[in-house]
Amino acid sequence: MSAKRLKKEERKKFIQDIAKELFLEKGFKNTTMQDIVVASEMSIGGLYHHYKSTGEILYDIMIEGNIYRKNIMFEKINNNTVTNKLLAELIVDKMLADNEFTPLYVMFLQQLNEDESLKKLFEKLKKDSINSLKKFFEKIDCICSLDEILEFITCIINTSVLGCELIDIRKNFIKNRNQLEFMIESYLTKNIIIK
Repeated sequence: MSAKRLKKEERKKFIQDIAKELFLEKGFKNTTMQDIVVASEMSIGGLYHHYKSTGEILYDIMIEGNIYRKNIMFEKINNNTVTNKLLAELIVDKMLADNEFTPLYVMFLQQLNEDESLKKLFEKLKKDSINSLKKFFEKIDCICSLDEILEFITCIINTSVLGCELIDIRKNFIKNRNQLEFMIESYLTKNIIIK
């Protein structure tokens, strides 16, 4: 693979894919740049040309995951009438997410207190998620304090994602999905005044 000439973005994607595998196998904290050099068969200089640290790689992976999630949500929104019920379904979808990015996102959340650049990325991702959710509300004419509501919902989503991965509550949440949707929908209905 290292002999093949790749464009810059293709090479970065290749590095990210190798890093994803290593992060999942060894854990983020235990994966070094040298591990990525060995697994990718790249030179040290070649790797460092694209990334200076495993944190930078995780940063790009999280950005990719956020785009992936937004695309899923917008597709559903564009094909349906926006209601509190639909928003509750989308929020629960995000709470129960089980895709290639989920375990990496959990590793990311666990590293926030140890890496200032990841903490900054978290704030950026959170702001981006809140802004994405605000776009959904543009389709509904409503009066509310969206920032507070969406901050709370983001906290619930992150807590659920952590719980699903770390203490294996996903099966229970899936079994009780209707109750989760009802709780979220009730919260939205109580806190969002539709004009």
